[in-house]
Amino acid sequence: MKYRVVKRINPLNTDEKKFYAAPQYMEELTVMDLAKDISDACTLNVTDVEAVLTYLVRKLPQYLNNGFKIQLGNFGRVKLSFSSKGFET
Repeated sequence: MKYRVVKRINPLNTDEKKFYAAPQYMEELTVMDLAKDISDACTLNVTDVEAVLTYLVRKLPQYLNNGFKIQLGNFGRVKLSFSSKGFET
């Protein structure tokens, strides 16, 4: 992964500026790009791989909204998170 260094201003203190590493992306791949690449490496055809990937993308939000964490092998875990301020009452 390539990166670049960018200078950013703190929105809470505009006098404060710091340098941060930011990812430098190549190009964006589509589901069809992934399906073609996966199909070339196995016995499934492009249409079957595309169908599985498309369905996965459609189902992930449903599983996440129902409170599941999804383990995707070595890719990692997908889960929802949020934060809030604490109140006394």
